[in-house]
Amino acid sequence: MHNKNNKVISEDLKTVSDNDLVLTYEVYGHGENKLLCFHGHGKSAKDYAFLETPHRTVISVNLFFHGGSFMPEQRIEKKPVTPKEIYQLIQLIFVQEKCENDAIHLIAYSQGGRFGIALLPYFMEQFASIHFIAVDGMDDNNIYSRTQRKYLARKLFKYWTKKPKSLVFIAQLLVKIRIIHPKLFELLTFYTSDPKRFIISYKAWAAFRALRTDEIALKKLFKNYPNRFKLIIGQYDQIITSKTAKQFLKRIEREDALMEIPFGHDVFKASAQKYIFEKIMIE
Repeated sequence: MHNKNNKVISEDLKTVSDNDLVLTYEVYGHGENKLLCFHGHGKSAKDYAFLETPHRTVISVNLFFHGGSFMPEQRIEKKPVTPKEIYQLIQLIFVQEKCENDAIHLIAYSQGGRFGIALLPYFMEQFASIHFIAVDGMDDNNIYSRTQRKYLARKLFKYWTKKPKSLVFIAQLLVKIRIIHPKLFELLTFYTSDPKRFIISYKAWAAFRALRTDEIALKKLFKNYPNRFKLIIGQYDQIITSKTAKQFLKRIEREDALMEIPFGHDVFKASAQKYIFEKIMIE
């Protein structure tokens, strides 16, 4: 199997395409409860395999630049992916999996949260429950989100993909003067240590910049559709913090949605999976 970039895709993956975009996904189980899942940056659709039960069908989607999902590189700067395009691709998945009229349980983690939030205006009536896990996009005004939308910042990040040591040096200074947390520096050094991994970080960061959170619209949606909604946050997460989550939930008037678990940002390691499984009650 090949994607539109003529790269080989695993035969285990399913695909949908629309214009110049391709999404790959995996399906686990054949149960009556349908779960639509989005993984985090650097992760994969396989992360959600542990949620399979006899009563669940897990439809786990690979983000662009992961697992064979394809977006043309020339679009990264000129035409970032839009919420409507995500909706159209997910609708194709629902048709392909014959669940376009079924109730769907949405689960999204970290960077995948941008995809999940983008879908809410389109599928709110169809989502029987929404589980967000340390989702990106809760703060549209932090430095990560603001710089995404600045041409010069994107150009600088692209430059750093070729000279990552200069970025690491700057980050070290920022840690010393307590502008950024040491955990963020650890994450940065992890990505910069592998050129391919760091380039994918840049591509996703720049290409997903139009997937923004409209808090006024979200607040209205949750009032009109009081879906079962949970926001799961690691108590020790220094990337997507409890403070950020609480402020976000307060602004959209859903403070009741918060669930904290005793972990950091990586909640898909084996020791944390049972906590996630227990919090996502869908039977």
